[in-house]
Amino acid sequence: VMTDEAEPPAAATADRVIHGGLGDLAAARTLVEAVDVVTFEIEAVGADVLDLLADADARGRVAVRPGTGILAT
Repeated sequence: VMTDEAEPPAAATADRVIHGGLGDLAAARTLVEAVDVVTFEIEAVGADVLDLLADADARGRVAVRPGTGILAT
């Protein structure tokens, strides 16, 4: 789970919580290194983070579902 919340509800079931906002590139890089699949719960993901995720998906590092193109409008 990647979130800027101090105590997110998902922490109760997550293996790891990465603290960072939706535009935090450092947190997003940490997330990409820690998981096999990224999904979205909210549309307010920063453009730079979307680019990072799209690149990681294209390189086969992480699967992004749905693809980032759905949010890049």
